[in-house]
Amino acid sequence: MTTQINRWKMTTSLYQSMYEHGILTENDQVELINGEILTMSPSGSRHAACIRLLTTLFSKMVFEKKVILSVQNPIYLSEASMPEPDLAILHPAAHHYVNQHPAPPDIFLTIEVSDTSAEYDRTVKLPIYAEAGIPEYWLVDLNTSQIEVYHTPSGQKYRHRELIGKDDLIHFRALEQAFQAREILF
Repeated sequence: MTTQINRWKMTTSLYQSMYEHGILTENDQVELINGEILTMSPSGSRHAACIRLLTTLFSKMVFEKKVILSVQNPIYLSEASMPEPDLAILHPAAHHYVNQHPAPPDIFLTIEVSDTSAEYDRTVKLPIYAEAGIPEYWLVDLNTSQIEVYHTPSGQKYRHRELIGKDDLIHFRALEQAFQAREILF
């Protein structure tokens, strides 16, 4: 006799309710991806340093009120997915997203930094960002010292992919800003 295992798909409203009722806390290091609550990889020192460098690079745009930086916070992509990218660059909003998490129309760019999760970020995160219509996605791969830049979403893929090395310029298309990749990759 075969036992069938039924899976219960989680929705963003149930997921948020788990936080509101104390079932999940900010210390749980989880995110909702495709209807499942998944554990996030812990951050090593290189990962954390890269996020600090990225935050510093984008901070000038915050000061000029061109963007809002969201560091390791939830973004609402669909009723089944609410990931917490390492960095999301958001449209400026007077309300600073107090009453709701940023959604795809609010997002210029998502960035994932990887020292252990590059394949997961390519095969799981990239498709949900593309499908949600996030205009640009960067995967900072600390092991290869490359930044994978994806833009122009189409279905669960991006039409364009560029590999950026340490000596290359990386362009943030939404605001036509360029950075030296070594500022991100050390």
